[in-house]
Amino acid sequence: MAHLLRQPKPAKDPPAKPPTKLPGNLRVIIVGHSSPRWKGAKNKRDADTKNYELSEQRMDEVQKIVDVRLRSLLGDNATIIYERVYYPGQPRVGELPGEARVEGHARGSRESLRHAKGNRSSDDQGYRRVDVFIDDTARTEHYKPSYENERRKLTSTRWGVTVGVSAGVVAGAAGSLLAIRLKNLETGRTGDYHLIAGGGGAKVGIGVSAPFDDSYTEFQTSRPVGFEDFDGALTRYTSFSVGVVFLGYEKAYISFLGMGPDAVSIDVGGFNYGAKLELGGAVTAGKLSMSGGAKGMDDYTVPTLKDNPYQTRDEASHFHSAFFDTERALLSPSRRTELRKFVNASAARFRDAPR
Repeated sequence: MAHLLRQPKPAKDPPAKPPTKLPGNLRVIIVGHSSPRWKGAKNKRDADTKNYELSEQRMDEVQKIVDVRLRSLLGDNATIIYERVYYPGQPRVGELPGEARVEGHARGSRESLRHAKGNRSSDDQGYRRVDVFIDDTARTEHYKPSYENERRKLTSTRWGVTVGVSAGVVAGAAGSLLAIRLKNLETGRTGDYHLIAGGGGAKVGIGVSAPFDDSYTEFQTSRPVGFEDFDGALTRYTSFSVGVVFLGYEKAYISFLGMGPDAVSIDVGGFNYGAKLELGGAVTAGKLSMSGGAKGMDDYTVPTLKDNPYQTRDEASHFHSAFFDTERALLSPSRRTELRKFVNASAARFRDAPR
């Protein structure tokens, strides 16, 4: 985590990630037609019914060929919706992400009779067809990166401790007032605490001492913690002092209980100076309290790279008419080949669309 704080000032124009191709969308609209003529029909209604059923079968034939071809060419890289149109103004089927169109291509299977001006004997090839519309949308996600300042709470397992001032009280019942400074060795920040501890031990005298230097004793916690985790932490201070008026030596250990085995019996002793006359030792315990400079010290402003993604769409529409032989529901081999070539070309454009 420390490297986030020590990194050089970020560049003004950070490099962008390569664009990402997103699954595209295809709407396949199928409109079935049949010629007005139907030999052997009992009446007009019977002819219309048979022509309607035939147009359904032709739509099934075309949709099966188109679907097999698209799936083999595109796999899972596209969402495909099939829409079969029967009458003008028919509601759309389903919704596709990023789809721009609102209205479908409504042609209908009953239009051939109208175009033939009511001539029920008409069997022109143009009426025996299925129209296929493939509307595709190729989507791409692009990135416009930027650096933004983000507030983060950073913790550490590497710490340093020094005891700043200690005051000991007299005979029999020992008590201590400790000024403790902790340093996050990952970030270099420091926080001040005080400990008022009461305890017992054979100790005679009274005095005040300060550290001989400003060195820190390193220790580790068993889990990442911050300055605020030490506020209220149960702390034990064990000392043995020999002192004269201006100079003394103190053998001392401090333990932050509950912070792990390496946070116990940390050697913080050494030479100290001050007005002091003391002989003896003591074990004292109490809870740490923040005395300024530590609260909120775990929060940092870190420059963070944001991708800022945005999408672009490339849309196209493709059209093909598949023509059927009279009263046939299956395409001839040559017509099937033409339909497959159309689907191949549509799929290739979709795969190679600008991104």
